[in-house]
Amino acid sequence: MPSGVFIGLVLLPSMLFAYMVLTTFYGASKAYIAISWVPLTCILIIWMFMLVLDFQHLSDEWWRGLARSVGWIGLFQAGLGVGLIVRALRRHRGALGVSLATLLSASPFFLRFVR
Repeated sequence: MPSGVFIGLVLLPSMLFAYMVLTTFYGASKAYIAISWVPLTCILIIWMFMLVLDFQHLSDEWWRGLARSVGWIGLFQAGLGVGLIVRALRRHRGALGVSLATLLSASPFFLRFVR
């Protein structure tokens, strides 16, 4: 099974690529809001698989490593959101949507402690 670091190194560039493509068509804030749900969805899917496959007595270290990687990627994405919030405040635009999306992106980092 691939390690969580390997998955993280694949997931982070693909998230950045999706963000850049969406930014081209919809602008930075809307693109960020569009991808902000991905880390939380990944962590919920990992958690679901951990619960479903618990009866098979498989090693759960792989799942924990993967969840840790997704949590750190969500934190990285939240850092991008903080930059977009600062940008929106400088331009005197509403930053509520980007703020909520930033909280959504950072939630896997904080949920990694939940079992």
